[in-house]
Amino acid sequence: MPLLINVLTTPSLLASLSLAQWQILLSQATASQLVGRLDYLLKLTNINPPKEVEWHLSSVTKIANKQRQQALREFKEVSKSLKKIDTKLIFLKGATYIAKNLPCSHGRTFSDIDVLVDKEHINHIEMVLKFSGWLKTEIEDYNDKYYRTWMHEIPPLTHTTRGTTLDVHHNILPSTNKNMPNVDNFNIETVIVDNVGEIYTLSDIDLCIHNAVHLFTESEFHHGLRDLSDFHLLLIHFQKTNECFVKQLIERSKDLGLFDYVRLAIRYTHLSFNTPIDKVTLAELSHQSTLIGKLQDVCFMQIFKPNHSSCRTWKYPIAQWLLYWRGHLIRMPLRLLIPHLIRKTIMRAKDFFKKEEPDTFLP
Repeated sequence: MPLLINVLTTPSLLASLSLAQWQILLSQATASQLVGRLDYLLKLTNINPPKEVEWHLSSVTKIANKQRQQALREFKEVSKSLKKIDTKLIFLKGATYIAKNLPCSHGRTFSDIDVLVDKEHINHIEMVLKFSGWLKTEIEDYNDKYYRTWMHEIPPLTHTTRGTTLDVHHNILPSTNKNMPNVDNFNIETVIVDNVGEIYTLSDIDLCIHNAVHLFTESEFHHGLRDLSDFHLLLIHFQKTNECFVKQLIERSKDLGLFDYVRLAIRYTHLSFNTPIDKVTLAELSHQSTLIGKLQDVCFMQIFKPNHSSCRTWKYPIAQWLLYWRGHLIRMPLRLLIPHLIRKTIMRAKDFFKKEEPDTFLP
């Protein structure tokens, strides 16, 4: 078991690490974007790290705190920009963790802010955001059309002065996914954020469902261990006040037609972090097919490790390749996927062989 996962599972181990172990731990945490979480766990358990690594931990926490303040500002700015449009602006994922001040929000770094809006207003919303300084990032015409035709979001928007990136969703799954839910069925909550006011988020259970859906429909897992750790902390947190939370989560996911993703999330967070789940529930979540189940276990247990030389084995690239194709097949059927991948391959080949224009201007 990687040292990072042992520490995330049992934070008290941080008190007895040697400097050599700290070096390995920080390398694994950096590769997994979990250095800030280590600092949070140290503070939570009142453990003082060695002075040699303290600066590294505190610097990442400062970055996370700055991003947290940026997110709080965007709650206000984005809401203000869209207040005249008849749509509910629902904040998702990392933004929700911050709004609800959940344990997984502390020390967590992220690259964008995700929101959910009504699809019928999506063009109007994009236009209003453009006049508020949110501009579409440079993107090929084909990719732009792909987003708007098949995906559950428009191309990312970046603010011209604040530099923050906004992902505007109209669903949590693409229209090509057979499990795409009806967004009107989501449970929405109002959260009061200090110095901001009211904002909308998904309910606690639907928040966990979205986390599972996002993680287990991916084809690339650069943040896989971080997101699984988020899910682990969410389950721990919500079970403290509701012993039936996991059972309610399972039943709710069945109602939304998203049980397969939640089943995998609960199974692998338990296998990775020993998240407390009762035996009856674990039996319900066991694989129906022994062969496919064993293959999934091998792949996901490889991919939910730090992408670091101390953890990689020959199985890792095989698991990475298989899960890459699994993600694409979940995203769209073969009749759409094959032409799309051929087109993307041709575009990449053209970019690779395209000769750079000679410089014609003096520096």
